[in-house]
Amino acid sequence: TKAIVRAFSTSQTLSGSFLDVSKDGHFNTNGEMSGLDMSAVYLGFVKLVKNPSVLEQVKNAVQDKLIPSLPRSPACVETMRVYIILPELIIVLTDSATLTDSLNKAILSLQGSYFKILECWWSTMPYYFFMRLVRIYQKESKQLLQITMADTSKDNSKLHAALKILQALYKVNSSRHQKISELNFRIPVMEIFKSSLMACAVKLFPINP
Repeated sequence: TKAIVRAFSTSQTLSGSFLDVSKDGHFNTNGEMSGLDMSAVYLGFVKLVKNPSVLEQVKNAVQDKLIPSLPRSPACVETMRVYIILPELIIVLTDSATLTDSLNKAILSLQGSYFKILECWWSTMPYYFFMRLVRIYQKESKQLLQITMADTSKDNSKLHAALKILQALYKVNSSRHQKISELNFRIPVMEIFKSSLMACAVKLFPINP
């Protein structure tokens, strides 16, 4: 248990996990490939879910230690693998809002050349895992937009961050060999707007029994 939590505490230890060892895949880590075995990442978190206590410790380690330590300009490109691994953790968490927001800030704070590397890695991700990544940000953007429209006085920086990443993924999708449907990027703005108007009307003009 301690070893698992420790592995998620720093980018150096986590980036050395889940390597693609087929044909020395992890040695091919560069500006175009992450060198990760995404199936191993997926199965790793499937196993972790079966132990809620350890999963909670991993979540705390990532939130409190790993993400705050991520630099804008990584000294070693291999440590950027954490940006590919952590979304799979977010998917299995029941409460991932804070972690997702922290990861978004870290991603958007990357210096330009490193963000370009991350975009290249997204473009070469297996179809299924790229789809999962896009759905994280489509879902988050939709939820944050609903919150923003319900209360315009709230800070909308989280929404802006989620939309920026969704926009970047949309751009990446256009250059992928296996593109996913554009429907996966759409946010039903008018539906959310209508729902917000109805909710506002009910508050202003309650129907008396």
